[in-house]
Amino acid sequence: SSDLVCVKLKNGSVLEKRYDHPPGHPNNPASDAAIERKFFDMAAEVMSREQAQRVVESVWRIDTLSDAREFTALLCG
Repeated sequence: SSDLVCVKLKNGSVLEKRYDHPPGHPNNPASDAAIERKFFDMAAEVMSREQAQRVVESVWRIDTLSDAREFTALLCG
């Protein structure tokens, strides 16, 4: 199945885009940069940019952490 997105502009014209697989779908995966942008946008409400950057860096190397408390401490500020 596909999804159709329509946007009607003030001048009356309509823009349409059909997605067979929306962004983030396994057949249309989001890039690392897009995932980070979304995280920073969402995290801005609850943590500083610096803290969010540390969380992102930790996530990308989570398999190398010796203790999960290193990661959870970042989330708690």
